[in-house]
Amino acid sequence: FQWREILFLAFAAKDDREKMLSRLFYASASRVSSAAELRYLDVFHDERRLFLREAKGDVDLYALIDRGTADMLRMWQGTEPVSDSIFELSTRQLNRLITGMGERSGLQALVEPLGQSVSPHCFRHAFATHCYEAGMELYHIQKLLGHSSLATTNDYVFQHFERHQELYRKTFRPPSAG
Repeated sequence: FQWREILFLAFAAKDDREKMLSRLFYASASRVSSAAELRYLDVFHDERRLFLREAKGDVDLYALIDRGTADMLRMWQGTEPVSDSIFELSTRQLNRLITGMGERSGLQALVEPLGQSVSPHCFRHAFATHCYEAGMELYHIQKLLGHSSLATTNDYVFQHFERHQELYRKTFRPPSAG
């Protein structure tokens, strides 16, 4: 998804929980299972990171978040105990909420003919693509997504030919005939 599609989804949030979810999924690029397991004690506000338990393949990892998302999580917690689950929703319920946002935003109707659907996983792909477009190297995106293979990360990134052309023009210098 492009930036505007992510904004469409965010604007389709019907309440604070959906706003928080869409922001968290995009900012952290976390998997839906990690978001379902996330507890307040897993949020390190000042360091702007999340501890994701058994994120995939029983591997723990950290995800980074921006200051705004960290602040929203702090406000969201309020006086809740740190041991509490942040969303208290199953992966299925989280999927339904994001799918509902996709339908309300009209984005689902746009991507369905392409054989795609709006889901929490779309945020991971958008995160990877937007980081890549902003100049982040695939290796760093790989680490942020928790992939063991760079090839997997490459599959997440929608690579625009125009960007390759631009980089080629900026960096390629043929040898000059002397």
